Amino acid sequence: MSNDGQAAAAGSWDDQVILSHDGVLGNSDDIVLGTVRRGTSLAAGASYAQSGSFTLPVHLEGGYSIFVKTDSSAEVNEPDTRANNASAAQPISLTTSYSDLSVEAVGYRRTRRVATAST
Repeated sequence: MSNDGQAAAAGSWDDQVILSHDGVLGNSDDIVLGTVRRGTSLAAGASYAQSGSFTLPVHLEGGYSIFVKTDSSAEVNEPDTRANNASAAQPISLTTSYSDLSVEAVGYRRTRRVATAST
């Protein structure tokens, strides 16, 4: 992320990682994978990188896109420049590995009981 403005971005803000099935950010199929908090100001002309680990929902298959949206809650004063707060779509292909348990053999042990009488 970078601050392309003429003043420092003061305060804190959230960067969201968003998964989209149709590659369109902002509609109903978006899944927010997680949020990373930026806790310090950013000088004009400066940039930063953040990383995070996110858990994907189970059973997703096929083509998706990942977006990163900075200042997702509009905490930083940016008049008329919010259009550049999201990354371009980054394509990703998801496959799900499933377990497949099966029975290979059934065995048994034959036992014989002998009854005894007591007197």
